Amino acid sequence: MKKSADVRKLLALRVIPVLRLGSRRDTETAIDCLIEAGFRTVELTLTTPDAIELIGSLRRSSNADFLVGAGTVLDLGSAQDCLDAGADYLVSPCLVPGMAALANDAGRLALTGAFTPAEVLAAWREGAAVVKISRSLSRGLSRYSLVSDRRRVVFEYARLFQGRSVGSRHRQQRHRSEGTGGG
Repeated sequence: MKKSADVRKLLALRVIPVLRLGSRRDTETAIDCLIEAGFRTVELTLTTPDAIELIGSLRRSSNADFLVGAGTVLDLGSAQDCLDAGADYLVSPCLVPGMAALANDAGRLALTGAFTPAEVLAAWREGAAVVKISRSLSRGLSRYSLVSDRRRVVFEYARLFQGRSVGSRHRQQRHRSEGTGGG
């Protein structure tokens, strides 16, 4: 089944570069650099100017092995536009009812964001191929007053991964804390 193979392929990559840049030109330059560096996937957030057109362009110009993702998908109209443009997977920061079914029907993947155990379970029940866990949740699972058996029931079957942003703001904060300046 193509979907299962794509899930395994995506998870095997271990790093999904997420581009959230202010211009189409900067995004195209970053995509070229990532491809040249050997990355086999990229997620373009819909906050990027011309993101859907960029998704289509990247899908047409890249080989079939390269996975093109659409991120920050917040509604079904945008999800459908991304699928029509050729996105291999859709990523939402939260549960978007119907998005996983839309992706599944098209033979594509849905990666749904979650913060609480209830959201993880809801995303999994909606059909998300992968549930993206907020860093806050992944650090604080023990703070939830869930009995270990209940936690196992919620998390046992779901494929989970932890999202982490690495952007200019984060680099500047890290450099300041390390005393190396911003940049």
